[in-house]
Amino acid sequence: MSALTAETEMIHRFKTLWADRCPAQYPNLAFDPPERTGNAEWVRVNIKDTTPEGDAQISIGSEQNDCRFTGLLTIQVFTNTDIGHAPAMRRAEEAAAIFLKWKGSVNGLLFRIPVIKEIGTDAEGWFQVNCIIAFIRNEII
Repeated sequence: MSALTAETEMIHRFKTLWADRCPAQYPNLAFDPPERTGNAEWVRVNIKDTTPEGDAQISIGSEQNDCRFTGLLTIQVFTNTDIGHAPAMRRAEEAAAIFLKWKGSVNGLLFRIPVIKEIGTDAEGWFQVNCIIAFIRNEII
């Protein structure tokens, strides 16, 4: 599975299952966060390949061999400050559930157990919690 196919799979799954819970920003698309009033909240989806040290050729002996690539899917959750951390943690847990034990609809994509990490207040004044999910994608090259 190519990097583009894997990213497309992840974004499609998130968009479909996240639905209208709160606004979401996707890679390289225009987005205006909501006004920071009341219980305002939004999420940002980031998909990054990790360092090449995590990648490996996992088969040999052919013109085309299986290669394993690693990456990180991060769902950054932003909520208004002064409302406690529970709303952001709840959204991060919802994002984690979308990918927990999911293997992708195309063979070659596998997700590890999500990790939820409280970041705190960012430079723009939003309270941030990240849901970080390591993934593996296999590709025949």
